[in-house]
Amino acid sequence: MLNMVQTICRAHGIGRYQLEVIQDNTAAVSLYKKQGFQVMRSLNCYMTERNERKPDGKQDESRQWQIVPSGALTPEQWECVKGFWDYAPSWQNSMDSVCAIEDSFACILAERSGKLIGYGMINKENGDIAQLAVKPEYRRLGAATDIMQHLQEQTGSPEIKMINVDERDETLNRFLKQSGFRVFAKQYEMEKEL
Repeated sequence: MLNMVQTICRAHGIGRYQLEVIQDNTAAVSLYKKQGFQVMRSLNCYMTERNERKPDGKQDESRQWQIVPSGALTPEQWECVKGFWDYAPSWQNSMDSVCAIEDSFACILAERSGKLIGYGMINKENGDIAQLAVKPEYRRLGAATDIMQHLQEQTGSPEIKMINVDERDETLNRFLKQSGFRVFAKQYEMEKEL
């Protein structure tokens, strides 16, 4: 089956085959390696129960930003937020994937003097957070916590998940753990040039 998919991909000018596989699925990992796939990175999948605490709506005087609900990001905002990433999102959380179904997502922005300093996106139906990032100079000041709190209000899902967080992203992994998330799965992102 893999060979058939690769043949179809080549016929359509696709030069790279990318997939994720659960790290504990050693049989699948071994099969993909035998087929020429290489592990590109390790990804953590997080989950927590939805926090029922609602934002109080008051702006903390010590905060340097305002939380703003938003529709889809504009092309200019996308260019801006790319500078907030320590590591690019996995394919299903990428800009192209999110934009393909942008009506499924709620977006929360953190702005300071009209400038974007952080953002998050959550699937309104299933509670999956696709992206969450804060400009480096505003990290560890509470912006991500504020964004996360407001994101949770955008879904009725009892669980909040953030899948495929690059294991090397120490800042985001630490934040999620400190926010009560737990790792429920670990995956490899694997690729093969066709």
